[in-house]
Amino acid sequence: MNVFPITPEVKEAVARVVEYATHEDHWYRPERGDAPPGDKTEHEVIIGNTRSVFSWTEHPEQGVYRHLSVSVAGGKWPHPIVVWTLAHMFGFTGAEELADTGVVRDRAEGWGVDVNDEEQCIVVIERVRTEEGAIAGPSA
Repeated sequence: MNVFPITPEVKEAVARVVEYATHEDHWYRPERGDAPPGDKTEHEVIIGNTRSVFSWTEHPEQGVYRHLSVSVAGGKWPHPIVVWTLAHMFGFTGAEELADTGVVRDRAEGWGVDVNDEEQCIVVIERVRTEEGAIAGPSA
């Protein structure tokens, strides 16, 4: 059984990555040839055997997105509840915590989800800003 602790240290590590990734100078812009966020430890949080990579990603025709990839060492897949909880911790909006535990049992309606078989991770995105510059979402 894998343990997924939500400790003060984990919350601090997530907050550091969010603070770094949210700064516009650190946004991932693939059209510029930026190195992927997964290649930069500033975008990464490791909790036990679970690796999270978080960025704000800008696509010129689509806008700016929160982007989270979650994987588990050893060729395993992350549990969806862990992914939803991490997304919530990284600032994704609209999900409900289970009785103030920090745990999120289901994804929010506005989250896009994909399974990346090549990288063996689950990817969650949420639009933060449209290409016209309007901020989307209650906490963006």
